[in-house]
Amino acid sequence: ESSRRGLLLSGSSLVALQAFSFTPKAFADDDFGLFYGAANPPATPNKVGGTTKQFARYSFLYPTAWTEEVITKVEKGTNGTDCRFVSSSRKKEKVFLLTLSNEGGSKRFNMEQDPITLLTSLTGSLVTFQDALAEAEVSVKTVDKDGKQFFEYRLEGADSYLVSITVEDGRVFGLFVNAPARGFNADGEMLQKVVESFQTYPNA
Repeated sequence: ESSRRGLLLSGSSLVALQAFSFTPKAFADDDFGLFYGAANPPATPNKVGGTTKQFARYSFLYPTAWTEEVITKVEKGTNGTDCRFVSSSRKKEKVFLLTLSNEGGSKRFNMEQDPITLLTSLTGSLVTFQDALAEAEVSVKTVDKDGKQFFEYRLEGADSYLVSITVEDGRVFGLFVNAPARGFNADGEMLQKVVESFQTYPNA
């Protein structure tokens, strides 16, 4: 493991909470849209637009200026990517959702795991993320949303991330917000609003 990596767990250090703060900024109502995702299997035909609240397995806010990209069956099948929104090519910011199931009743993914172990298990096939994780300063905190536990991570480096992960009904969900260091600092409040909006829903 990189000697630069720091792990701060919720409740054990005030620094862990302070590390997630950005300068407050006001946003207009139309700055963000609400995306509902269905966590469809890899064989599902490629499309954009998500689903309705009735059939959603997760939701999050996204900047309306960003563009949704079509996810290929290869991406779904190899790393569990379910959706992705990207900013302009100049800023190179994006948000994407990974989701994988515990096959055959296994408990490969669970919230009793060490947060870093859960994160690395979910992202094992994402080489660029693993590289960023190895070089970044990492902070982790546990968040309760209506009785549901989430791990929220902050990775600061040349390639920075805000991440929120939870497990529900035998499936792990991870929302990843990514930006180069400059954009991460300049747009931090917006990026944090996206990751903090993340919610999951039980099977209908």
